[in-house]
Amino acid sequence: MLLKLPIFLCSSRQFFRAIAFVRPQQRLLPVRLSSTAAKTPVQEFGFEYLKRQMNLGRPLSPHLQIYKPQLTWVMSGVHRILACIMSGALLVGVFVFGICSVDFTSFAERLNSWNLWRPVTNSVKFVIAFPIVYHILNGIRFMAFDMAKGTELASVYRSGYLVIGLSTLISLLIVANSKHLTKEQFQQKYKKEANKSLELIQTQCVSISAPKQVRPQQRLLPVRLSSTAAKTPVQEFGFEYLKRQMNLGRPLSPHLQIYKPQLTWVMSGVHRILACIMSGALLVGVFVFGICSVDFTSFAERLNSWNLWRPVTNSVKFVIAFPIVYHILNGIRFMAFDMAKGTELASVYRSGYLVIGLSTLISLLIVANSKHLTKEQFQQKYKKEVNK
Repeated sequence: MLLKLPIFLCSSRQFFRAIAFVRPQQRLLPVRLSSTAAKTPVQEFGFEYLKRQMNLGRPLSPHLQIYKPQLTWVMSGVHRILACIMSGALLVGVFVFGICSVDFTSFAERLNSWNLWRPVTNSVKFVIAFPIVYHILNGIRFMAFDMAKGTELASVYRSGYLVIGLSTLISLLIVANSKHLTKEQFQQKYKKEANKSLELIQTQCVSISAPKQVRPQQRLLPVRLSSTAAKTPVQEFGFEYLKRQMNLGRPLSPHLQIYKPQLTWVMSGVHRILACIMSGALLVGVFVFGICSVDFTSFAERLNSWNLWRPVTNSVKFVIAFPIVYHILNGIRFMAFDMAKGTELASVYRSGYLVIGLSTLISLLIVANSKHLTKEQFQQKYKKEVNK
């Protein structure tokens, strides 16, 4: 199978699929590779790179060992990981303190009654404060990148070290200014706040302004390209490709116009976009119906009292049902891919069309089986729920 690796070099999917089924000890065997399949400069460069890596006994992609830890991608990865952790903690906190019968002040009082060692409490405070401060400062840094400011390599490193230093310093100041109260002091200080905890949660909303985007016409300005920087075969090939695309007036990456719409990546993108929309809707619903004084039954009754046109209500029901059904079925499809089943191109397309068809059919059945109640029927059916 290693003899076929140079042929698969320009097709990452075939290449990594072949690597996945080779035992680790078989990946680094000293074998003789033929260069007959390497024709283009990119293939020739990749062929030589592959031979050099194998001769040195180095691991091949997708192992993270092939990447040198650098400030650029490490800070970017940490930024996203901390965002996932904080959003998950926020969602858990909303469920625990907003929906369940757990009072935040009582919870904090219970923690304070343990009288933990001062360095332990300070360490916990720092762990809580640092991700928030780091995410805010690094987010401002990323907004500057979106405006094409500070994108030179030296500026990227300077701003990165500045964000890390300021985040650490501000977090330490927060910990230093936080007081370690006894149980009696805590109860006395937060007696009034315990009654206002719900009001505070409702009012703590932060609006984030969107960064100013670079105008599209500024990305495609006709500039003079110099070939002096093109040294390697890959750089030379990319330089010629860039000139050819600009001479033809074609859009350059990252414009989506350069990609042909295909079922494979379109379904994958829709799957993730729908996940973001549904998770956001869930979070908004938890805040509105779990924390605020909005009763869901009263809200549904208000909507039903509008007596909207039947096709409008059915369309809304379909829009709500389809993402849920599609996400479940396509998630099962992705689980099959994780088990290396149905990964051939023909099977991928067949399963994709099957998921789309079943999702549409099941969503239509859900809409067809849902009853359209009048205002009187709705009030009669949910009379008990309204009283509760």
